[in-house]
Amino acid sequence: MRFDFVGFTAISLAIGAFQLMLDRGQLMDWFSSTEIWIEAAVAGTAFYLFVVHTLTAKEPFISPALFKDRNFFAGNIFIFVVGVVLFATLALLPPLLQNLMNYPVVTTGW
Repeated sequence: MRFDFVGFTAISLAIGAFQLMLDRGQLMDWFSSTEIWIEAAVAGTAFYLFVVHTLTAKEPFISPALFKDRNFFAGNIFIFVVGVVLFATLALLPPLLQNLMNYPVVTTGW
């Protein structure tokens, strides 16, 4: 089995551009910025290329047959939900502590 460089490059580029868009979005005023539009376009295009390549390649980077296993599919759904809940908690806890409970910034960081 050979390593699929095209699929790996496409998914890496999609994740990297999406992460940049999310990291810099608030600083750049989201879609008012050309940079964010470019990052969103690169992420969307790279992900589209990854999906098309995965469905048409002889030996794709991630085999679509994996998702036919209901245990694997359900596990991915559950870990996605857990990740969203944990990320939301981490993102909302500092503003709660600082704004509503009047903790100083240093104490919130600790």
